[in-house]
Amino acid sequence: MSFFSTFFLVLFLVLPVWSSSEKERMIDIAQRTITKGNLQEAAAIYEQYLKNNPKDADTLVWLAGLYGLMDRPATQEALCRQALFTDPQHVAALINLGNAQCARHMWDEAEGLYLSAHHVAIQQSDSPEKRHNLQASLYALSQFYLARPQQDNTRAIAYADMCLALASDDIKKGVYLKTQTRAHNSEKILYKMAILNKAGALGNQKDFDAARAVLRDYLGAYPATPEALKMLETYPEHFPE
Repeated sequence: MSFFSTFFLVLFLVLPVWSSSEKERMIDIAQRTITKGNLQEAAAIYEQYLKNNPKDADTLVWLAGLYGLMDRPATQEALCRQALFTDPQHVAALINLGNAQCARHMWDEAEGLYLSAHHVAIQQSDSPEKRHNLQASLYALSQFYLARPQQDNTRAIAYADMCLALASDDIKKGVYLKTQTRAHNSEKILYKMAILNKAGALGNQKDFDAARAVLRDYLGAYPATPEALKMLETYPEHFPE
């Protein structure tokens, strides 16, 4: 299973939604179903909604993410292209299509799609959705340069830094909000994953002091993050040269 499929399924589950109450109810039911591990049942929920709303690009992309998680990149790609036919500027569809190309090791095509997603996000009018799309596209580029065979740690760090710079102060400080919105949860996930990307790329460059500093700073705000704690353990104070 591709990291790209796994992470972006999670991302799309908490993707901010500006939609009708009917769509919100459908998303909530699908989320609970996925949490239980019933991916096929969740796919059926999306597909049922699409029968009455065949041009809903968001739902097409969420369904694509599910098929990516189920290792069906051809179906994932077809759904993303269907979403882009409806909305050629749909950032999440471009990113998810890039994920499908990564699953097929079509690295040049994936890179172009991630760059296109970022370009589209830059051109959008100012809104919470634009900021989310910028963060998502920057994270996707960071992860791409970290994960592709011709690894580029410098670019991975640069895009991770740009993603981190867009985080709100509440996210950076780990402020607990009584009302956990879908948008807040999405931003928190992106922030964590960008931190891990940056620390991982620094570690690849053998800049272990910097990698530890990034992780410790993050753990100061989010002390119970197993991924960060585990990564920190791989960068001990006296790392063998």
